[in-house]
Amino acid sequence: MGRLLKLMLLASLLLLLLGPLAVYLLVLSDKPMALPPEQLDSNEIMRVQRLVAQQVARSNDAGRVTLALTEKDLRTALAFGRQAAKLPLLEGLALELEDEHLLVFGNLKLPMVPGRDIVNFQARLGTDGRHPTITSLKLGNLNVPGPLLAWLEKRGIKLLQSDQRLVNARKTWESIEHLGIADQRVDITYQITPEVINSVTAKQKKLLLEQVDTERVARYSQLLEKISQKTAAERYPLTGMLGPAYDLARKRTAAGFDAVEENSAALIALGLYASDPKVIQMTGLGNLLTPSSRRLSLTLHRRNDLATHFITAALISLFAGDQVADLMGMQKELEDSQSSSGFGLADLVADKAGIRFAYLATINDQSARQLQDQLSHLLYDDELLPSPDDLPQLDIAGDLARLDDSELEPYLANIERRITELLGRISLYRL
Repeated sequence: MGRLLKLMLLASLLLLLLGPLAVYLLVLSDKPMALPPEQLDSNEIMRVQRLVAQQVARSNDAGRVTLALTEKDLRTALAFGRQAAKLPLLEGLALELEDEHLLVFGNLKLPMVPGRDIVNFQARLGTDGRHPTITSLKLGNLNVPGPLLAWLEKRGIKLLQSDQRLVNARKTWESIEHLGIADQRVDITYQITPEVINSVTAKQKKLLLEQVDTERVARYSQLLEKISQKTAAERYPLTGMLGPAYDLARKRTAAGFDAVEENSAALIALGLYASDPKVIQMTGLGNLLTPSSRRLSLTLHRRNDLATHFITAALISLFAGDQVADLMGMQKELEDSQSSSGFGLADLVADKAGIRFAYLATINDQSARQLQDQLSHLLYDDELLPSPDDLPQLDIAGDLARLDDSELEPYLANIERRITELLGRISLYRL
């Protein structure tokens, strides 16, 4: 009996000593899983972003959006997320969609274990009806026991809820109302939040001055000049210039020219004709191209300032990106709020519409072509910009005078949300 106890004690000691070694051999590896490299296809990313943007614009009154995502959509979103959020230990990541589960493969690199420093993992994800759940997890050759897996999942959710560094991720997580996995797709219903919208904000390509094709721009400038020569009026609707310019772009695209380049050239020609002269100088276009003679004052809803705001914001967005254009438009209105002209909501709506227009015109080939088709039938100002008469009657200048610094940001965010809703009612901006 004493010998048996000694053997049991020795065996326990060996297990205690060899346990970490066994885990080491089972979990750690000297090479990662053979994962296919995730190629970041910008066109695919923009397709998913546009899908979400369309659904946001068409969301119901409660602000709910429902998406049906294929494995291709998920892979694109994964690649985009990998680029946006750099995780230092995560080296590889891929996924596969099963009937009712999502398989996630990847590998971590642990720098403190030289030579054998790779942890390969495979997780099988299901859903509790609202959020994803981990049904099984394999680290290397070791299957994580169910109780430990449940503890890890609870620990991860607790960390998400408590860590202030994950506040945006937490708000996005909380916005999910339904998650289903079936029939080789993931169905998700979520409440629109700024965090969700920001997570799919496009990384716009900014046009460089040296990339401007002056001969291409000249074709559109000549068209605008012909139109201006045909009328004896001093004021002319912007739609009367915009429609023919993008109809020409549509015809040239059908003849084999690049849709995005044609749309960019048309926008630059319109900018040279109608945008703020200071912006033409700021972008450097004035040194590259001769601005068209401004025989006509272009208008939107019979106001030339709205047309100027629209084209100027679109031109800034083309060369500096939508965030810069957005910031400059808001800054100007904030400055105007301190003067006799006041904060112009209609001006800000025109800025936002111009920024959205430039985005749709140039973000990728499919969007560029769809915009051309829409604009070739453009007739009315309401198809391009909401009428100032339809805008909410807000005492913005008075509100700004009363607000303190802590109240300013949420107030402006609310105005931006209302403008987004207004533009979402126009079919052009739901492409």
